[in-house]
Amino acid sequence: MSCSTFSQGLKPIVQQIDTNIVFCFTISQSKEIAKRIASGAYKDSIATRLELESSRLFLVTQKQDSTIYFLELKQGNMNTMSQNQKVHIGLLNNTINDQQHKIKRSRFHKILLGVGMGIMTVIAISK
Repeated sequence: MSCSTFSQGLKPIVQQIDTNIVFCFTISQSKEIAKRIASGAYKDSIATRLELESSRLFLVTQKQDSTIYFLELKQGNMNTMSQNQKVHIGLLNNTINDQQHKIKRSRFHKILLGVGMGIMTVIAISK
């Protein structure tokens, strides 16, 4: 339904057609309303895009934080393993040193035994 009305003020003219209340605007008011509606729709679409981008950035940040957390745990485990290996290597070095000391001591005992047997043999032969 089209109606022709004129308004001098900023407010639309209110007319009643049958049981319906109708607001009538001038062409310039209609253009301004259209601009505001388009601007509002544009702002709404920008707001929607910014919310979507914000949620995506939040998810990426959460993934990065969880990745950093797991890498820190992995680094801690690796440090613990490295310390355990160093302790194990130290214990093995101590075992090797003890065995070398025992070998030297047993060589010394063999030499003493050989010298003692030699002296006993010489004493036994000389009698």
